Amino acid sequence: MTAEAPRAAGAAPGPLAAVPEAVARTDRYPSGALRSVVFCRETVLDTPSGPLTPVWNYEDARRKYAPGAAFYESGALKSVRLQEPAPIPCPLGKSVPAERVSYYESGAVRRLFPLDGRISGFWSERDERALLRETALCLSWGHATLAASCLAFYESGELRSVTLWPGAEASVPLPGGGGWIRPSTGFSLYRDGRLASVEPARPVTVATPIGPLPAHDPEAVRVCADSNSLQFDGQGAVRALKSLIILKMTTPGGVRLVSPVSRPHPLDDARRIHLPLSLAFPGGFFTVSRGIRGEGPSAFPLDAPVELVPYVAHRLVRVIPS
Repeated sequence: MTAEAPRAAGAAPGPLAAVPEAVARTDRYPSGALRSVVFCRETVLDTPSGPLTPVWNYEDARRKYAPGAAFYESGALKSVRLQEPAPIPCPLGKSVPAERVSYYESGAVRRLFPLDGRISGFWSERDERALLRETALCLSWGHATLAASCLAFYESGELRSVTLWPGAEASVPLPGGGGWIRPSTGFSLYRDGRLASVEPARPVTVATPIGPLPAHDPEAVRVCADSNSLQFDGQGAVRALKSLIILKMTTPGGVRLVSPVSRPHPLDDARRIHLPLSLAFPGGFFTVSRGIRGEGPSAFPLDAPVELVPYVAHRLVRVIPS
């Protein structure tokens, strides 16, 4: 469906101007092309997923006041928020009930959101979680039934990432038989189904070109699992990670300590946050960056003398090791 062809329930297809009684508000691109529509009456859209009814009744306490449909500047449907959950055919070979779906400009499904409620003083996260139906997935390491808040797909149809509901239990195997890990935000996949990245819920020791390192980002923004701190290449080797560790480097200029950044908590002056080092292994060397707006990245050869010193993080103070 294009941006100029929403159709009121029971009405014949036609331009937007043909059903003005169903439209409460529109937003347009600077070019004049339709960007989004807020509906005020029941309306059926012809979408790549079939006929769908965008949200039009906002009286529910959990309902977000947001456009029922959004469009690309080309006129192709970008996303639709549904009045009621509907089964959306997806590349997994089945239909997944969703309250919001987004599309690539080509019409391929981009993201599915099983729930799309608004958390407020009248509707809690626990209330929203009670409505969630877990999704059964066939992954490269086996079948799993997960409490997913979002499923993302490549334009070619393969599963790209699974973002988990906060606090949801899940297990993901580390490549190379490194055991299982519990993700906090979720995980992302390569097109062939192999693990691309995962956000560890707690520190997990992984093998890297400079030795075993505890991988964990305590300050991760746990919103979307498309890209996570612990990343693997297509062969299962660690490509990048974040770690609360001190690197003791022996350089021609002397001994150099590279440690995480510790700073006051932005919302509580009595607390501190500890931003881990960001390490990447792009080839015959490794790079290190220090926190947000910190130093780096600095590059070192893989055979550089490196000693790993434990980093002691306390919620109130930063303890300097001797």
